Amino acid sequence: MKFNCDAKQLMDAIESTTLKGKYKYGDGLKSKSIGDYCYMKITGNELTLHNSDNTTAVRVILEVDGNESGQCTVEISRMIKYLKNIKGSITFTKTDHIKINSGNANVSLPVVVVHPSIDMITKHENRIKDIEFGTPEYLPAWGKVEYEAGIGLNSKNIQETMKAVESVGSGVFKLDFDGESLTISSSKLNESYSEVLEFGEKLWAAYGEEATVEVVLPFHNFYDGIFMMYLKDECPILFDDGKCSIIRAPYMGN
Repeated sequence: MKFNCDAKQLMDAIESTTLKGKYKYGDGLKSKSIGDYCYMKITGNELTLHNSDNTTAVRVILEVDGNESGQCTVEISRMIKYLKNIKGSITFTKTDHIKINSGNANVSLPVVVVHPSIDMITKHENRIKDIEFGTPEYLPAWGKVEYEAGIGLNSKNIQETMKAVESVGSGVFKLDFDGESLTISSSKLNESYSEVLEFGEKLWAAYGEEATVEVVLPFHNFYDGIFMMYLKDECPILFDDGKCSIIRAPYMGN
């Protein structure tokens, strides 16, 4: 396994697979991630980066200058502490260990034998390989889940909405789609907040049937620009922008 790429681009891509953010924890919120391991796979000039736990899977695609195909699992925090000090292009090589070279700088790291959630990663990778981002009125399937609603969002247009929803402090977001508009809400004890997002204003796509799902995931922080969200009642939610694909199990209460 061998490829060349920009150090910061690789660092940002790997770090994004942690899905770090504020999640529901007891009656409040806690900063968490889905794990500190990243499964990397290169084919041609396409590097795919995967991470997962038992409720979530994420795949990020990064274009690189590929030399040798292969795969490996790395410890994210250990790799980032070196990448953040390197500027410009690097050569990443995996043999019996990992080598990162940039000019006179050389890093050697151990290879993780296997990702703790490799089964979930493999399942997600197989189920999203044919998804077509940006196709009008497109509704994908994820395994046996055939999505019934597609909603297009722009992360830059919903930051104020999500900030208000997050201020409730429950960490649980209810997504209620009526076929034309999306209501995002959250509640905790005797507090609640809801906002309706209309097509043409904060939604750039809205089609399909009615669907309602609750989710614990600060999804708006993981995209920079437009992305799609696919829903079906009480089923895993699929998010995708063509480069970053996330599947998350629905929140089903305590």
